[in-house]
Amino acid sequence: MLVLFVGARDLPMVDLPDHAAQLAIWTHLGNPEYHGDQFVLNFRTPYLLAYLVARLLASAFGVMIALKLVVWLASIGQVLGLHFLCKRLNHDPWLALLGFPLALGYSFLFGFVSYIVALPLLYLCVGLAVTYAERPSLVGGTLLTAALATVLLCHGVAFAQALMFVGPLLIFGKGSMGSRLLPL
Repeated sequence: MLVLFVGARDLPMVDLPDHAAQLAIWTHLGNPEYHGDQFVLNFRTPYLLAYLVARLLASAFGVMIALKLVVWLASIGQVLGLHFLCKRLNHDPWLALLGFPLALGYSFLFGFVSYIVALPLLYLCVGLAVTYAERPSLVGGTLLTAALATVLLCHGVAFAQALMFVGPLLIFGKGSMGSRLLPL
């Protein structure tokens, strides 16, 4: 899959050129030759993580390869996130292979890069919430809080979806209501 992603001239993602343009502007920010001095970075948005990773990779691989690598890593993350969730819920871990068609579905075709990056983290949040609801602990709560904050750093809608899954698990979990809701 990595060879196909990197080797293909274009991925069938509608928004990918827009993401590439934004990343190219960021790489040349402040350079008047690229009109980068006409733009300002906005870190007050819940769509940052994909761009931060892509920006780091763009220095070494270029803008398009960096974005393709981010999408590929998120696709692998879908499988790993589903594997973690399946194991946590005592389901067949082979169900995690459904992460590949999920990763290459609707969000992929429209080029929702930030959402694609957020989904593996959403699965991680649900798995961590299941563990925390059964046995609240400081370490478990810290991990869940960090995972939720990272989802928020990726995508606002994915964060809302994570709360829709995690909230009921914590409300009806074990322990006191205060300790259960602490990660939120």
